Amino acid sequence: MAGRGGAAVSERPVPKPPTPEQRRASDPRHSVWVDANAGTGKTRVLAERVLRLLLQGAPPASVLCLTFTKAAAGEMAERVMQRLAAWAAMDEAGLALELRALDGEAVTPRRLAKARSLHDAVLALPAGLAIMTVHGLCQFLLKRFPVEAAVAPSFDVIDERTAAELLQLARDAVLAQAHDDAARAQDVAQLVAGAADTTLLAALDAMIAARLNWIAARDRAGGLDAALAALARVLGVDPNARLDAVLDAALADAAMDVAGLRRVASFLAGANTATRSRAGRAIAGWLDLPVPARRQGLDLYRQSFATFDATTEPPGWRLNGRLVNAKLQREAPEVVAVLAAEVARLEALDAAVRARRLFDRTAALWRLADAVLVQFEAAKRQRAALDFDDLLLRTAELLARPDFGAWVRFKLDQAFTHILVDEAQDTNPLQWQIVEALVDDLHAGAGTRAPGERTLFVVGDAKQSIYRFQGADPAATEQVRQRLAAMAAAAGLPLARIGLSTSFRSSQAVLDVVDALLQAEDAVAVHGVSAPHRAFRTTSAGRVELWPLVPAGDGPDRPDPWAVPPDLRAEDPAERRLAQRIAATVADWLRQGERLAASGRPLRAGDVMVLLRRREPLQEVLVRAFKRAGVPVLGADRLALTSHLAVQDLMALAEAVLLPDDDFALACMLKSPLFELTEDELFHLAHGRAPGERLIVRWRQRAQGCARLAALLQRFEAWQRLADFVPPYEWFLRVLGGAVAPHTGFEARRAMLRRFGAEAGDVLDAFVDQALAYERGHAATLQGFLHWLGLGDESLKREGAAGIDGVRVMTVHGAKGLEAPVVFLADAGPRGDANRGTLLWLPDPALPLWRPAKAVAVTASLQALAAEDAARQGDDLRLLYVAATRAAERLIVCGWSPKRVPRAASWHDRVSTALASLPATRTEGDVLVYATGVPAAVDSAVPPPPAPPPLPAHLRQPAPPPKRVRSLTPSAAEAQGTNAVGADRRAALAFGRHVHRLLEHLPTADAADRNRVLEAYLAHHATDLDAAARRHLGDQVRRLLAEPDLAPLFGPLALAEQPIVGRLGDVLVAGQIDRLWVGQGEVRLVDFKTGRPPAPGAPPPAHHLRQLALYAALLARVHPGASIRAGLVWTATARVTWLDMAALQPHLPDGVGIAEAAAIA
Repeated sequence: MAGRGGAAVSERPVPKPPTPEQRRASDPRHSVWVDANAGTGKTRVLAERVLRLLLQGAPPASVLCLTFTKAAAGEMAERVMQRLAAWAAMDEAGLALELRALDGEAVTPRRLAKARSLHDAVLALPAGLAIMTVHGLCQFLLKRFPVEAAVAPSFDVIDERTAAELLQLARDAVLAQAHDDAARAQDVAQLVAGAADTTLLAALDAMIAARLNWIAARDRAGGLDAALAALARVLGVDPNARLDAVLDAALADAAMDVAGLRRVASFLAGANTATRSRAGRAIAGWLDLPVPARRQGLDLYRQSFATFDATTEPPGWRLNGRLVNAKLQREAPEVVAVLAAEVARLEALDAAVRARRLFDRTAALWRLADAVLVQFEAAKRQRAALDFDDLLLRTAELLARPDFGAWVRFKLDQAFTHILVDEAQDTNPLQWQIVEALVDDLHAGAGTRAPGERTLFVVGDAKQSIYRFQGADPAATEQVRQRLAAMAAAAGLPLARIGLSTSFRSSQAVLDVVDALLQAEDAVAVHGVSAPHRAFRTTSAGRVELWPLVPAGDGPDRPDPWAVPPDLRAEDPAERRLAQRIAATVADWLRQGERLAASGRPLRAGDVMVLLRRREPLQEVLVRAFKRAGVPVLGADRLALTSHLAVQDLMALAEAVLLPDDDFALACMLKSPLFELTEDELFHLAHGRAPGERLIVRWRQRAQGCARLAALLQRFEAWQRLADFVPPYEWFLRVLGGAVAPHTGFEARRAMLRRFGAEAGDVLDAFVDQALAYERGHAATLQGFLHWLGLGDESLKREGAAGIDGVRVMTVHGAKGLEAPVVFLADAGPRGDANRGTLLWLPDPALPLWRPAKAVAVTASLQALAAEDAARQGDDLRLLYVAATRAAERLIVCGWSPKRVPRAASWHDRVSTALASLPATRTEGDVLVYATGVPAAVDSAVPPPPAPPPLPAHLRQPAPPPKRVRSLTPSAAEAQGTNAVGADRRAALAFGRHVHRLLEHLPTADAADRNRVLEAYLAHHATDLDAAARRHLGDQVRRLLAEPDLAPLFGPLALAEQPIVGRLGDVLVAGQIDRLWVGQGEVRLVDFKTGRPPAPGAPPPAHHLRQLALYAALLARVHPGASIRAGLVWTATARVTWLDMAALQPHLPDGVGIAEAAAIA
């Protein structure tokens, strides 16, 4: 049976019915919180819940779906719209099968009709379904309620690089204040005294980067002063005391056992050993000093009988073992006791001093950061701009305002009655604050509504929370769940909790290893007790391999960026040997026709994904190894834009164009694919120059005798000339496209692709996009663009293009939401900690702390460091879970062993322990293997993927220059209809304006009332005319309205001041017809002319004829076959001049022949 879409029912694949737990989760009648393991189809559940909501009768505009990324929002909207479009075109039997599979309920004609109508209902929404990110929701709210949110109604959202530019300017302005502001100078000096200037800038940048957390912490404390008081309590310091005063009080006689110390000094000074004698003299001499001098000599005094031990936790001062030995302890225990007490006292003093210095540095950092943020906010207000953090902050403040907040929430409550939240584990506390504000009103008045009328749906997985650096916190998310559950229970609408544990992605072998990983003691402490994972394809073959770690070589663990490249080093780094083994393994699979165990089809390069915790140092080495092994590879998943050689070459070109005397930029440019000079050619060009002689001068000299250098110089100078006249975006486009000097046949883009490979195409596109983004908010200068581009480290996220077969090499974070049949975890070996940064966050209260070195740590910072280490361990475990669950069939864990092995357990260690707990684990050579399931039968019928079609020839040719199009605005010529000058001209123009206005509006009045309306207009609106002119104006208007030939044009079916736009040949026409009437087979138009009419028998002015000819020709196209009558109405004499074809035809533009205007009467 053929359906509405023209296909038979049997040809339409019916979606597999959801599992019982998926169906419960998508039930729109209940609010649910869904814990979805990896690969359990949460995106499908989310989409099907939206579909079921719409089927249930929820208005499409009442559904709000919040996702973590724009890509996820786009995918969700596409899924929903594809299903709705299919329903609209599907035959009844097929649609009934889909609806029954969706929710298991009976299918009625009414439900079928409802399903068919949903596609049109969604299309009718101005902006489609409300599926967006939280930032998108915030932008929507602030645009809708700008006054209440105290933002500019026309605010712009600035990108990260522009925000970085403004922040740098704000930071520089604050630091410059240190010249004139003593308090600011003291803060800067406080930070610089204990760190390099780069550390100061890094600390400020870290505070600004964490400004959401900092602002929240400061506001929770009650402001900056209250936060400083809280910090002082944690560190145990007096915020008002000066460090010098603390030291003086601790070094005064009253604070120490002076008598005991003098007895010790006397005893030691009289000893017969040099060590004791020297210590005794040092103690006695220090005790004889006044307090200020004691402060200066404190270190020498302490070192005379104590040593610093950095190996203990915490590090601290201990009695000198050479002085206080066993013999002294036997001979003079009272001396040892006094010295031990003094060491303990000085250690406590040292801890107090360290705490005091840490407090002072942290306080200075806070004050400077706040000052930078004030400058930053002022700069954004001046631009009427918000950044991405502002969207969250301003929206949270708006919804929490005591005056407008409730009203705004009420308005939103009327709009959105069903809220869905995706990726709950990645939502940060401020985003949750916004969501909770919406949900709070969602439950208002719940007792008066039917069940399911308002619902909340949240889906996530705490085990996949890997964005702590963006503020996500699994513990905070659990607290949100508990609050939402309590809120729902209080409203009588319980929030059910449902778990999804059936994986549609991974094989049981992979899931068994994942479960074993989750059962480790530290994993249970992080994740809690996890329900076992179940594979949907229970019998599908799967395999987990653990390769032995590649031992470290003789070279350094991480290559020196200034050292010899890895390919040329004598030693073979471990990471390179590992990359070679991975590449060789994949190459062997492809060469030998390895087949996927689950499907039986041949393995392709695109079936392989290599995952890394961090890109460096392995990603580039892996990509190079795959290329050398002949394995197709898509390259890195993310490229640093300004670090790519293609971009650096373009920047060198721009720098050389701006300043040709810059020899370094010019040399870089000449070596690039843009000019392709070899090392020898560049050396011979540059070598032997006179002192001070510029490379550009030498180039011009040598070009006179060398055709190749002359051609390259001509190309450079053409680009240089062009840069003076076009903005950066157009300049780079024309340089890359070869449009600057097309006669040379050189295309920079093609040269770049030849040198750097196909991946450079994405980089070049992103680069010119950045030029366009720069021009949107800045003066379009090439120098300004280069400066702006250097402010950030923009990275290009490269998506695997559809139809391109190649190995993907990416980070685990970049692979979130992706999968592959075969996954390598390539850096699972022991790894040292990444750079910890300059900030350390106290756990309670949550306040940022200047990160002290280990030697000067205090108790509070050690506790914060322990909490940070625990959080890092949790991140590492969750990252391992995400990485392992990307594998559909085969998981291979490998890595290399550095020389210095960290104490923390590596991924390799964890997987080894997990495999050891599974009885079926076996050894194959040096590889541990765990495998389950039965391999599928070999499918020899699967054809290889088709080769991509060749590019059309026209894509490789320069685009033809655009055809020049003229534009005419005939109505603008009306002012030329009078040849009066000065005051007479102004009066004539005013007279004409009144005529037009009266003839536009007066015909709409009743005929009996027109005279009264006319007199009222003359009295109140024509006051810029004298009495005689007003009388003349009234007479002329009355005479025109009474003209029989014009009666249809002033009738109820006529149009006044009718805009008309069109194209005649190569001329664009835009004008306005004073009066237009369209009848049965006839069209009349007239244009009013208030100027002096031509003499009897003389033709009208040429510009009037051209105006009517253009209008008539356009109307002839709109009304083909109609008789078109055009006329000029001279208001001064109330005379009408009707024009025929012969008069108008010569005034049509070139390219518009008689045939196109033959209908003109």
